[in-house]
Parts: sequence; C-alpha cells; structure tokens
Amino acid sequence: MTPLPAVHRSKPVNLDHYRTLVLNANALPLSTTPLSLWGWKDAVEAVYKKRVQVLENWDGPVIRSQKMSIPVPKVVMCHEFVPVAKKGIPALSRLNCALRDAFTCGYCGNRFAVKDLTFDHVVPRSKGGLSTWDNLMMSCRKCNCMKGSEPANYNGIRGVVRKGNFVPLWKPRTPSWDELYKIGLRNVPAEVRGVFGNWLPEAKGGRPAPLGMRVDATQGWDDDGYWTAELEP
Repeated sequence: MTPLPAVHRSKPVNLDHYRTLVLNANALPLSTTPLSLWGWKDAVEAVYKKRVQVLENWDGPVIRSQKMSIPVPKVVMCHEFVPVAKKGIPALSRLNCALRDAFTCGYCGNRFAVKDLTFDHVVPRSKGGLSTWDNLMMSCRKCNCMKGSEPANYNGIRGVVRKGNFVPLWKPRTPSWDELYKIGLRNVPAEVRGVFGNWLPEAKGGRPAPLGMRVDATQGWDDDGYWTAELEP
C-alpha cells in the first residue's frame, strides 16, 4: 500500500474543524444521521488513493508533500455506487425513534432539541407495556413527567396536555430504513445546510433542526451509546 505523503504546512492550521461531505455516486449523502462527513485525514487519503472525486475544496488549507499538494476537500463523491439501503426492521434505538417522530413530542406536538426529549411508553411499563416500536413515542420532558405512569387516553382531546388527557397525536409504528434516511435529510441542522446546502438535496416539507439537535457527525452520534444502543423489550 502506497503511504500517504508527509504533511508539510507553511503556517500552523487547526484542520480538525474542516469536515468533508461524502456523496454516493448518485450524488446523495451516504447517510443522513449522522450526516456522512469525514475528517480531513480520511478525506485527503481517499483523494490521494483516487477512491473519490473532488467536487469542491475548502478555501485555504492545503496538504503538501515534496511531490504534490492536495487541498482539503469540502465535498467528494464516490466513483462507484456504495449500497446503503438496508433491509428488514430498523433497530429500535432512541435515535431511530426520534427520527421516526421527527424530534417532536407525541403529546404536545412541539419540536425540541435532543437534550429536551425522552421517550414514553404509551402503555406504561408498570402496566405491562414493552419497549417496542408500537409502544414507544418521543416525548418532551415536561409531558413525560406529567404523564408519569398513566396510560395514554385515546378518547381524550388531542393537543390538550393535562392529567388524564394524554392523547397520542399519532399511532406509533415501525418505520422503514428509507423513511429514516429521508427524515434525517429533512432534519439536517440549518447551520450544516448553510455550509453544504448547494450539495444537499432540497428537503421538501422539512424544517431546520432546532438548536442543540445533534444530527451532524461533528458532534458524534456514533460516539453516544445512549442514543444509538438497541433497546431491549
């Protein structure tokens, strides 16, 4: 394997803040949650080994060796299509549940940053409810605390949150992988779209993610086992 050229810089630059958007051969992101972003080392290595095509470079940082210079890429596209579609039922994790529900509380209908969301058992655990796709729904902490061990009231008034009247705004269900991918794309934070917007497909019907919603790779969903761990029934 040919080694990557040694790095030489004329001025000290912190490259850790530079991320590279990775697109599949069909010009769509490899993943949306987290968004397929690479660190500069992985991106430069892929360019050097001709595994990707550079669509746009960052303005400024360049990795230099004695024989070549490689600008730090901002957007790259795979030369060959990488199969990303998954079959079967998505793993039931807090993150996938939040995606299915579009980061929205299933009782009051408001959207929240991740730190202000939890999940609720529609049929409480104390009454035999299980952690399954059809019994879990995202809830804001306020609604979750107020509901406590109450079962959901399907005969109540929708949108009116009070004791004895916690009416689910939708019926929890099992999503598909394709659905989660598309919801993730619609919920890419506005600040991320501001950087890579020209290369991201238009999110039809979507709304920018609230501040604090950690759906980009710079904040590492993959490193947060609490959100990505599969839940036991």
